[in-house]
Amino acid sequence: MTDRFGLSSRQVWTLLGVLLGIFAAIAIAGLLSSAAHWDIVEVILFFVAGYILAGALLRPWWFWDRGKGALLRDVLGDRGAFIAYLLMGLAFAGLGVYRGVGLHEARVACREALGHVSRTDSHAHVVALLASRSVPLQGSVSCSELLSGDSLLR
Repeated sequence: MTDRFGLSSRQVWTLLGVLLGIFAAIAIAGLLSSAAHWDIVEVILFFVAGYILAGALLRPWWFWDRGKGALLRDVLGDRGAFIAYLLMGLAFAGLGVYRGVGLHEARVACREALGHVSRTDSHAHVVALLASRSVPLQGSVSCSELLSGDSLLR
């Protein structure tokens, strides 16, 4: 039995489950990000990696038999598509780890740079200290953003 879109009731329920899973993953990502003090981008990268790896390993119809999954299987074959998805999932997980390590190193560098700063030091002195340090990811995020919630900035 199909509906007007040509989907069986099982496919509709599976699709609803996937959508519910996506919303739950977003909620869990927000909770993990705030509770564990992880960057939300790292959490999202790990969820994307998990999604791709689960799709490659479990091969559900909505991942494997439609859209880009079917196209990749036509071009590379089943084994080639599996390996491509495996590599993509591992790449996303690697990006999450790389970003997490980079942010951790940047936080450590900011704490070291601000370690000898007292509340009475001028803003210019703090800026000069930070400019003299080589802070990883300096162009994309500031020390005040990295250390928000840290006791050094309170």
